[in-house]
Parts: sequence; C-alpha cells; structure tokens
Amino acid sequence: MKKLIAASVLAAGLALGLTACGETDATVGSRNLATAAEQFRIPRHIAGINGITNEMLFEMVGYCSIEDQGQQLEAVCKDENGALRKTIMGKSDNTTYVVRDLEPSQVSVKHILHVFKPETLIPNFTR
Repeated sequence: MKKLIAASVLAAGLALGLTACGETDATVGSRNLATAAEQFRIPRHIAGINGITNEMLFEMVGYCSIEDQGQQLEAVCKDENGALRKTIMGKSDNTTYVVRDLEPSQVSVKHILHVFKPETLIPNFTR
C-alpha cells in the first residue's frame, strides 16, 4: 500500500513537472510581469492616442495596472506616496472618452471596502 501511494505521488509530481516544461521563457516572464504590475511594482507610461488625428488624448505615468474591458481600458496607478488614481478610457465608432480621478485616493489595497445601507436591508412595512 505504501508503495502504491509513493508511486502515485511520484507520478503526480512528474506530471506537474512535465507540464511546466512546455511553457516558454516568454510565457513565464509575461505572466510574472503581469503579476508584478497587479501588485504596483512596475512603473509604466500609458498614452492614449487618437487613431485618426494622431493626437495624444491622455497620458499616465506611475505604477499602473491595466485591464482591457473590450471597448474600455481601465488603469489603476499608484504614485510615489502610495495614493491610487483610476483612469478609464472608452471608445466606439465615433466617440472616445477619458475619465480620470481628479485627486488620488488613499484607499487600502489590503482590505475590502463594504458599504451597507440599512434602509435597503430593512423592509418597508405598511398596514
């Protein structure tokens, strides 16, 4: 029985090891860079450019995490003081918009913010 368990553990370890061998250095590096950026460890310069006029619409510099939402790009940047600022850029066939926080915010990256509205939890009874 012990030999069967040991053989199963060895087979599982080999299977995991062989699947990791199939990844290229670029794939592993790309995933590691994305993870580091999500932790605000990579300084970035992000620029939005009008594709018709070639004019710059906006730019951001800082420790930024970006997420492509299809027709919308969201970027959260952390400055040297630890404050966060969010910028959203959207596009369609004939409209482009940019939404940028006017002031950086000191929100926590360690705790989740929950907002409870008691008036929505307590039903309105009528008699």
